[in-house]
Amino acid sequence: MRDITVSNSLGCLSVLEDSFMVGTDHKGGYIAYLDFGETLLLEVQKKEQHLAALMEPKATKPLSFSGWVGYFGYEFLAAHAGVQLEAPRDLSVPEGFFARPETILQIREDRISIESIRDGREDELAVSLKDFKPKPKQTPTEEISCNLSFEEYGKIFAVAKEAILDGETYQIKISQRHESSACIDPVSAFSRLHDENPSPEAFLVKLPDLAIVSCSPEVVIDKQGDRIVTRPIGGTYERSVGSNDREVVSRFLSDSKEVAEHNMLVDLERNDLSSICEPGSVRISRFREVESYSHLHHLVSTIEGRLYADAGLPEILGGMLPGGTITGCPKIRTMELIDKLEPSFRGPYTGSFGTIGDDGSIHLNLIIRALLATRDKCYAQAGGGIVVDSCPEYEYRENALKAQALLELLQ
Repeated sequence: MRDITVSNSLGCLSVLEDSFMVGTDHKGGYIAYLDFGETLLLEVQKKEQHLAALMEPKATKPLSFSGWVGYFGYEFLAAHAGVQLEAPRDLSVPEGFFARPETILQIREDRISIESIRDGREDELAVSLKDFKPKPKQTPTEEISCNLSFEEYGKIFAVAKEAILDGETYQIKISQRHESSACIDPVSAFSRLHDENPSPEAFLVKLPDLAIVSCSPEVVIDKQGDRIVTRPIGGTYERSVGSNDREVVSRFLSDSKEVAEHNMLVDLERNDLSSICEPGSVRISRFREVESYSHLHHLVSTIEGRLYADAGLPEILGGMLPGGTITGCPKIRTMELIDKLEPSFRGPYTGSFGTIGDDGSIHLNLIIRALLATRDKCYAQAGGGIVVDSCPEYEYRENALKAQALLELLQ
């Protein structure tokens, strides 16, 4: 292992020309995964085969992490859960991608630790990372468009509200996608997002024709041994510049709509966990806590349980993903309604990014607060929960607020 001192640890990653991914190490830094020995491009039609490949026993590599890193797209997870979605696929992006790294970078504010099983790779990277020179600032984008005007959203909102009144769903998450003709440097965007809106599940995927930059706050699956933890986020309040946070949080916690939404999602996630855990083992260890980010406050709970002995990756994914906090409940019927109401497929948005370790560990988040970049376009998608007493003007604005931190990267 090689340790080097650098002035801009995240910015240094721009010297990496090949594909790589970055995740949060939950110790105050990040982990970069690169030099992929194996890759797996997921397809819905081959989901059983591909899940089997992700579980195939492998010899543990002498690295701090040995296993797969990557993402599942929303449609892949929905198909695995038994819902075949038909919304138009208007973007050419993989249904999921996983890879096995042979080099890992442990990233702190002014230090990078390099470990690799490739001969000479640690020395090579030490030289190139220390020779890093910042790239010039990107040209601001001229226009950002949304795939749903307020009038269009209002029509969808009315249909969703009718489905709630008819008892088909209790809550439904409808999202909007913002688009820009912009070409961004994903590393610079990720570094800026980290500085302005640090999040516990932030990540970066950089592939030849695709990049995902995310400030996700939510983990859905954290499995260690036979223990599994999920942290649903439901309920959102705007964090205004110059306002008294303590007063805003007090109003937030006394807002019956936001609290009811959160309680509903906690029940959903608790039921999801119960489908794969030993009876009586599921419990709420932390309930309705407020977490604050650059533009928003959220309500968060922590739920944990002890897995059935035969609960493997397919069972865990099927029980927990797609996450109920980005669909609504009941989950299956609500996903079917979303598929009919939203104008296009979701792709990586509301899928899941993370790691599947050779030691049996699984850590998967929700892909939200994410900027998707292709060669000449950028997309930011955000959604909010519609319940019986929701207001279309409020929900439309909340969705824009959720996308704001990402859209600012294009300015």
